[in-house]
Amino acid sequence: MCGSTPAATERAPFIAFARYTPGVIDQIRRADYLTKVQYLLMVVFGAATGALAFAPLPQRVKILGAGVAFGITVGLWFSHLLSMVVDAATDLRSGAAQ
Repeated sequence: MCGSTPAATERAPFIAFARYTPGVIDQIRRADYLTKVQYLLMVVFGAATGALAFAPLPQRVKILGAGVAFGITVGLWFSHLLSMVVDAATDLRSGAAQ
């Protein structure tokens, strides 16, 4: 029908996203300074990857720029992942020792 609202199943992914977004925002607010800096840099270099990929530049420059920005983004993500694993292991060991 023309003008009808989408079915509930079509809206479900957005509703699920909206339901969990405040929790993610609260986690970011509670994060320490280093984690916030890592998240910010990941967003910046991730956006730079997209911007360089679609920029009106010569093909070689686009590939090089997007590749370098993506590599930095992946490096930041991996660094963040390792720091989270080390923090979790440290918390687990200190909790097990008590």
